[in-house]
Amino acid sequence: MSDISTHYGGSVLAIKGKSSIFIAADKRLGQGSITVNKDFVRIHRISPHLYISLTCFVPDAQVLLKNIIKNYNLFELKEGRKMEPQEFTKMVSFILYSKRGQPYYTEPVIAGVDSSGKPYIANMDQLGCISEPDDFVCAGTADKNLLGICEALCSKEMEDEELLVIGGQAFLNALDRDALSGWGGECYLANRDRVVRRSFKARQD
Repeated sequence: MSDISTHYGGSVLAIKGKSSIFIAADKRLGQGSITVNKDFVRIHRISPHLYISLTCFVPDAQVLLKNIIKNYNLFELKEGRKMEPQEFTKMVSFILYSKRGQPYYTEPVIAGVDSSGKPYIANMDQLGCISEPDDFVCAGTADKNLLGICEALCSKEMEDEELLVIGGQAFLNALDRDALSGWGGECYLANRDRVVRRSFKARQD
């Protein structure tokens, strides 16, 4: 029987640059070693400058995403403004911790740019324990591959072109060494003024 955290496969990487964020995820949805979907969406756009990706157990991730969107929309209606990435992270953490008795088996990765133009990335475990690194975060079945590559290549204060090249190549190289991720992917580069979305091809075996 496969591990619940790797049954569906999939990986995600987020990098914090000088004034932008980069987030990438693959498109494979599996059932153990069997690929059942090669166009699965893992990066969810909450607002033009705020993104979340949910790895691990897909049914739990889908339920959590609905809960997140509901609470985000209620916040916008009540406050009359968009939620900052830091506020959004704390909201997701609260939702996860409130279900600690029967946790959602998912590891959220959040990336966004706040109203002052400052980039922000974070991730958390199933209970909502937040980590806010200054360089990169990764999750999913290729996380160990991503950790090694990104620790070697990523640096603070990277410009947009560096984010796209280094982030894209690091992610593709990690996918090549993981049988449970792949079939191409998509990435977003966002800063205060623009959002760039790109798709890329990867090994399909």
